[in-house]
Amino acid sequence: MLPLRDQKNTIIKRHNLNQKKDIDFQGFTMKKSSVSSTVFIIDDDRAIRDSLICLFTSVNQTVLAFETATHFLQSYQAHWEGCLLIDVCLPDLSGFTLQTKLKELNCYLPIIFMTGHGDIPMAVQALQTGALHFIQKPFRSQELLDHVREALNHYKNQDNHIKKNKKILNKINTLTDREYQILLALVSGSANKEIAINHHLSQRTVETHRSRIMKKMESNSFANLVTQYLTVKSNIERTSRQTK
Repeated sequence: MLPLRDQKNTIIKRHNLNQKKDIDFQGFTMKKSSVSSTVFIIDDDRAIRDSLICLFTSVNQTVLAFETATHFLQSYQAHWEGCLLIDVCLPDLSGFTLQTKLKELNCYLPIIFMTGHGDIPMAVQALQTGALHFIQKPFRSQELLDHVREALNHYKNQDNHIKKNKKILNKINTLTDREYQILLALVSGSANKEIAINHHLSQRTVETHRSRIMKKMESNSFANLVTQYLTVKSNIERTSRQTK
């Protein structure tokens, strides 16, 4: 009996993978679709992997399934997009340990933990360490699809945020060292005259730098300039900027 159930509580029958053009090797199963984001499944139970593959391919969702955390880590590529569906109790590494290793790889794909032996402390730990959801087997197919849809939307919003920040940081990196110094002074609230005195420049020179900064940052207003800087302030490490 498989642990995955549909909305009517009827068991989802195991799909005959031989009728599909799937690839299966070293605990890795892949089913492609036209959807760019992927659901990555890590579960050592073949029956569960098969049933989940059936479910996601039935809604035209690309899915990659792995038998162990090690198989996933060996295959992981930084450009992968989507979300992770991880069993807490894996034979090699626990789901929580896998989550930690992924953070070390700067992988922040949304995680949905699943388990057949969960309790409240385990659920709390999962959510506190950043998991989006913690669900117990058996679960309803629609419930799982809803959680995955939320995770994929979460990833899309997170990815858009990262791309936006990267664009701003790239613009900041086009500034000369002097322009960057003046940018910091401007966003801290200093007036042109004050900046000129502090940096031993003429006020006209400061105004020229300010105009160049606005152009390079593609800002049509001072408020927009400040907003852009504050958006990436926590990401900026001055020592990492190239000397212009």
